[in-house]
Amino acid sequence: MNRAFLALSILAFVLVATLGWGWVHQPPSNQELLANFAKAKDFAMGVKSVHGWPWWSPNYMQGTSLAPAFATSLTSIWLYLWSLVFGEFIGPKIAGLLCVFAAALTMFAFIRRLTSSSGAAFICGVIYLLLPGIFVRLATVEHMGIVCSFVFLPVVFYGLLCLLEKPSILSALGCAAAVGLLTLTYAKIAILALPVLVLFMVWVWSERVHFRLPAPHILLIAGVTAFLLAVLFNLPALREVRFMALFELSPFEGWQHAFSTKSAILWVDRDSILSEGLPPWFTTITAKGGSYIGLIPALLLIVLLLFHKNEIYRSPLGSLFRLFAGLTLFAHWLSFGPLSVIGGHFEFLQYAQNVGATTVVIAWLVLAFQIWLIFQLFSKDLPGRIFFGGVASLIYLIVPGFRLLTLLPLYSDIRAPHDFYHTIGIFCAAVTVGIAATILLHLIRQTRLRLVVTVVAILLMVLDVSVYFRPFFHSPLEANVFADFKKSQNYLASSKLPGRVFPCSGRYFYLLTPLMSHRGLTTEAFSVYLSQRGMNYLTVAALHSQEDIFAFFNIAGVSYVLVDKNDPDTPQEYQQFLRKHLPVCDENDSFVILENKATLAPAFYARDFVQTESEGVKIAGAALALSKFNVATLKTKPFPANEMGLSGFLSEKNLNLDEVAEHAEHPVFQKIEAD
Repeated sequence: MNRAFLALSILAFVLVATLGWGWVHQPPSNQELLANFAKAKDFAMGVKSVHGWPWWSPNYMQGTSLAPAFATSLTSIWLYLWSLVFGEFIGPKIAGLLCVFAAALTMFAFIRRLTSSSGAAFICGVIYLLLPGIFVRLATVEHMGIVCSFVFLPVVFYGLLCLLEKPSILSALGCAAAVGLLTLTYAKIAILALPVLVLFMVWVWSERVHFRLPAPHILLIAGVTAFLLAVLFNLPALREVRFMALFELSPFEGWQHAFSTKSAILWVDRDSILSEGLPPWFTTITAKGGSYIGLIPALLLIVLLLFHKNEIYRSPLGSLFRLFAGLTLFAHWLSFGPLSVIGGHFEFLQYAQNVGATTVVIAWLVLAFQIWLIFQLFSKDLPGRIFFGGVASLIYLIVPGFRLLTLLPLYSDIRAPHDFYHTIGIFCAAVTVGIAATILLHLIRQTRLRLVVTVVAILLMVLDVSVYFRPFFHSPLEANVFADFKKSQNYLASSKLPGRVFPCSGRYFYLLTPLMSHRGLTTEAFSVYLSQRGMNYLTVAALHSQEDIFAFFNIAGVSYVLVDKNDPDTPQEYQQFLRKHLPVCDENDSFVILENKATLAPAFYARDFVQTESEGVKIAGAALALSKFNVATLKTKPFPANEMGLSGFLSEKNLNLDEVAEHAEHPVFQKIEAD
């Protein structure tokens, strides 16, 4: 504990308390916080019901595996514990805000260990605390797994540094625990961080310990412990993902392309002013501030590199500046996904017809700045500095780094490459800017003036970032919407008709339905890619036909359709179509509940069936068509031709249903009544 740490703690507490005071009074939003909490509480209920680890939940997506839940288990536990203290709607918000507070302190600890300077640790902690990307993740899109990961990123860097510089059994266990904590908080972030961590380890190994490795038994202890904490718990998910949709029904390449960085102009795009006019799908989360580093940090970098460039070549802090600037660019390079940096830039120009000319000029300047910065990373005394800088610049511009990375296991499954920068990259950017600020402050000889400049800079950064505080004080979802949602849940809970709920909404709070009405959801917009493959095919096939959707409702046990009347992602034409075919049983200003009395919930007998070894939307469509003739479709190994009830075989090449369906009478599906 020292004055710098205490000052950072007070600053972080004041900021978090102020944001919390506004946020806890706001209604739930339409983004992911309640969805994350709903899944966390569902998991906790499963633990209680089986008195152990629940591997399956009946409440989401017609039943879903819980093996992938290990990938975010610590995040779920954190949200659930705080919900027990402050309630289901305020507790998760407080949990997220506490992560922001803790992230600043873990950054302080890492930089203090890296530089032996409390001043540098304080400055880096402040900049990390005020990163717009963290607040965007917390209050705008509510990616709680990523918010929690910001706490453990500095811890992992700290652990690696300790293991390499002072190897011991204790440091090995500490490093492995840090890796395990990050992996169990959000395994994806640990995977994204690995390439940057490898480069950091190489630097520490060569620069700080002069190619001296810890003893083999120390490395073995670290490796085994990390495997037990980080890998072993996630092994069941490797099996389960084989049975999940995983974006099969929407082009995976399209996801990777859409959720990739296109231009570094978003580094300086405050409140989406520069990106206004670009297609909404073009910038995704980046235009909301996920890439923004702040005007003051950008100014600090420019002042250092233009007027005090020699400082980065003749001091330990300068060496660290070049290291983390390089790691920032490396993470940014990977964030372009299937594109190269220059390819992304020209795609930006292709869609920039409706943006101002100033934006295009700034885009070119930011691109040039990146190349100029690459040259500054090489020591002035390095022979062939210009050659190495030129080669590195060409690789950075032309080679799509993410494509090379996808040759390794796990990386080919990453659907949002821009997270390389939005998590690991902005962490490295915070360190880079913090060290730059520290170097500049050391040039001010007068202590009092240095203090005044620090305070003024912090106030200006808070003012600059404050535009991203708005969601904490003004929820995008009106309070009456969630009140109406609770009314609809009360109706579903009191209704006697058994069965599931089919939601028509692109907003995520409806994932509370199983917890509030005790009815499972058939599908969801939140994590549908984790649904069972066969169920996913049935859902998509049902939406292809106006007739098939009701057949799907029946065999899927859908008793109620919950329609979010004011949701922009639920077309009015679709709502009217459903109203035309299903009676209204409850309605308020925001929601209407339609009843499907023909549901076969909770279960049914089918005597006649067809057998298939195939799968896909076409087979699923045939299964829905046959269900209207009371014929079930089973994907199994071939039965004997004389099997009782066997009415035929289906394959992609043979989808002729006439003989099975229309030229024979089949006993009606027999509904099994609930006890």
